[in-house]
Amino acid sequence: MKIINFIILCIVISFSPIKSYSQEAEQGSANYIKVVVFGDSLVSGYQLNSKSNFKNTLEKKLHSQNYKSIRIYNGAVEGQTTEIALSRVDTVIKLRPDIVILALGSNDAFNNVPLEKIFTNLDAILQKLYSYKIKVLLAGVRLPDGAKDEYTGQMAGMFEYLQRKYRVQLYPNLLEGVYGVPKNVVQDLIHPSAEGTKVMVEKIFPHLEILFIKQYRELIRNARQKRRQR
Repeated sequence: MKIINFIILCIVISFSPIKSYSQEAEQGSANYIKVVVFGDSLVSGYQLNSKSNFKNTLEKKLHSQNYKSIRIYNGAVEGQTTEIALSRVDTVIKLRPDIVILALGSNDAFNNVPLEKIFTNLDAILQKLYSYKIKVLLAGVRLPDGAKDEYTGQMAGMFEYLQRKYRVQLYPNLLEGVYGVPKNVVQDLIHPSAEGTKVMVEKIFPHLEILFIKQYRELIRNARQKRRQR
């Protein structure tokens, strides 16, 4: 945290609340880091009240760590597949995010979507984000009991390949510490409970901090370049 605090102190900026989601997309302010959670029901808050969903739990974590220059937006939807997400990725890009948390694939697997199709969709989404220089935290998932062996055996390798191809940050298993722990799941024994969401955020946070550091460095570099041009 000493490194993070130092970087934050190097950036002299002020923040003010923005009236709406769409207004922020139009303004494209560089005064803070904008993060979009783009995923399915594992991060949308399935069967949870809004205060306990992934987005709001992550915000609480940020506040506890004294991060004041980061805004989180929820683009996660229950039932979202990689195909649906691909059709929506341009909407995410219009928000001008600095970082996208990409958490997709589990719905496809349980709906028996061919692995080749899952890969093609994720590859196209990442290519789009990469072309706009958006940093990505790719959240893989080791599927729980009930998924076919071909998915449990090959999806991990697929996420690792995509991580190498696009040089994104990879969090290998979104359900680590959640699945198989009764208090951390809701009645279906798969989706995270409020407690499980806290576990998910705690475990993914160190991976996300790496991207925060990279983004802060870019803000500093851009600020210095502007000063030289004056």
